[in-house]
Amino acid sequence: LEALLTICTTFGIFPSSFALNGSISVEGGSSHVGGSFGDVWKGRLRDTPVAIKVMRVALYKREKIIQVFSREAIIWSRFTHQNIIPFYGVYFWPPKLDDYGERIALVSPWMEFGNAMQYLDSHPHVERDPLVLDIARGLLYLHRLKPPFIHGDLKGNNILITPAGRACLSDFGLSKGMPDHAWYQTGGSDSTQAMGNVLFSAPEIIFGELDDDLDQSVSSACRPRGRSILSDVYSFGCVAHEIFTGRPRFSEIDIPFQRIMAIQRNERFPQPTNVNVLVWELIERCWNRIPEERPTTEEIFQVIEDATDTDTAIGDSASWTCDDAPLQQKTFNIGRSMSTALHT
Repeated sequence: LEALLTICTTFGIFPSSFALNGSISVEGGSSHVGGSFGDVWKGRLRDTPVAIKVMRVALYKREKIIQVFSREAIIWSRFTHQNIIPFYGVYFWPPKLDDYGERIALVSPWMEFGNAMQYLDSHPHVERDPLVLDIARGLLYLHRLKPPFIHGDLKGNNILITPAGRACLSDFGLSKGMPDHAWYQTGGSDSTQAMGNVLFSAPEIIFGELDDDLDQSVSSACRPRGRSILSDVYSFGCVAHEIFTGRPRFSEIDIPFQRIMAIQRNERFPQPTNVNVLVWELIERCWNRIPEERPTTEEIFQVIEDATDTDTAIGDSASWTCDDAPLQQKTFNIGRSMSTALHT
């Protein structure tokens, strides 16, 4: 996988079997939502509604975004789980649809309910525990892969809701695999990338390393400085809080510096009335300033599963089957060059 990622991101290429161009039609005259690197349009893969995430070229270097989308496509294509949004393939955005010329787009199922927070706004009385359990199940799947995968960008906006009311993880642009027997990866650029999502980012990412007076028992060799399984755990606690309360932790603080100070001090919140005592204690442990003292993903899933009404949680799983959708590539035949396709 690492060799494939290196080749694809270096040369801006992807497996030829990912291409969906003959089957895609775009609906509407504008995008529905925007992200860090792309805008999401609605379209159809034959008769199936799909989301088309089109790379944004106005704000970033073209070559860099080609590499980012190529990497996300390779990583995303490896995931097959009921709580992970499936990857359908790659679409070459026609120049006639806007003024930016041909671009790369990633295709996935269209989620009419939108993200978790949009869903809760329109369905305020829905049970929250099953959604949090779904998120924990999806994260556990990623962390149990060999090698384990770090999501790296967990937040309510990246949790999509299926027609059956199931929560699924999406947006794997910051995901990365970990070497065997390693629970973290270092990387100086992570701090910069995380600042835009500071309310969901672990303090070791925001501040680089923990304060000396708080982590004397932690070997400096074991301090994670970038995204990790343990920073995913911290972010999960933030997402769970957002799901249960309807707003991110510390979002009520308007001044950015004061928000940062609240995160640094790990200021406590009263337990919401709709959260089980054991689940709330688990969530608070996710926010521990010392990463090693946070719960494991396995423990998170077990505690929430034990506290959740399984009849409510299971529901009917939606089918992701689509004849033209390469949900998981078993062989990677590196084909068409993105750079050539985009005439760069």
